[in-house]
Amino acid sequence: MSNLTIFSFEDQEVRFVGTPENPWWVAQDVCKILGIQNVTQAISKLDDDERSMFNIGRQGDAWSINEPGLYSLVVTSRKESAKRFKKWLTSEVLPSIRKTGKYEVTTPQSDPIPQLGEREVFLLEVLKLGVDTAKYVKDDRAVLVYNTQLQNLSQRTAASLTSVTGVTTLPTLPEPKWLTLSEVLERYGFPLSQKAYQNSLGQIGKLVKSYFIAETGEAVKSVQKLVGSNHNAANIKVYPEHYHERIVDIALEYWDEKGIGIN
Repeated sequence: MSNLTIFSFEDQEVRFVGTPENPWWVAQDVCKILGIQNVTQAISKLDDDERSMFNIGRQGDAWSINEPGLYSLVVTSRKESAKRFKKWLTSEVLPSIRKTGKYEVTTPQSDPIPQLGEREVFLLEVLKLGVDTAKYVKDDRAVLVYNTQLQNLSQRTAASLTSVTGVTTLPTLPEPKWLTLSEVLERYGFPLSQKAYQNSLGQIGKLVKSYFIAETGEAVKSVQKLVGSNHNAANIKVYPEHYHERIVDIALEYWDEKGIGIN
């Protein structure tokens, strides 16, 4: 996937010029979506390893940005669509490219579900809801209930369930990745080495903690890590993988409110 590929985000073209292992995007397209008028100025504020010239065919060479560069531009955007654009990339496009080497918009299958009795249809809907719920629980309770109920269905019902959910049995859920606030933001390519970002982490940490408790109803988990130049042990708050994108949203909202951008 090294050739120019064109994606569509809310009826706007986004040209992809990288590879699944090293994604790059045409800066002009990204800036247009983010409402950034001066592309050259925006690119000049990025680090050298976040920008590069790529040949895009008859139009010649064009400035392109990699994933960290893209996140840096998202931080500077005031447009509401910036958050939707980031979510589209991080939750749909990039995972698909890394897994399959391409991104395609999925379309519903035309094959209808076999005709079932009223009770079986009801059970299918309940079990589908159980599958969706089980993706977010941290233990195997929902998994055990799901598999027990599945065994009670007829073979025909189980086959229909596969067409609805894509699975016939749900495996034990893997342990989610627990990361600190800094680890989450660094994973998304934000320049935490810059002083403005470093100084904001304390307040963002308080916001993330309060939002996590309010939105999940759970206590924040802490683990012991070695910190500082003296490698002293300290209890550091960590957050599960399903909450990482929410942390990024909270950080972006705070930086936007405080006018913190790429220097």
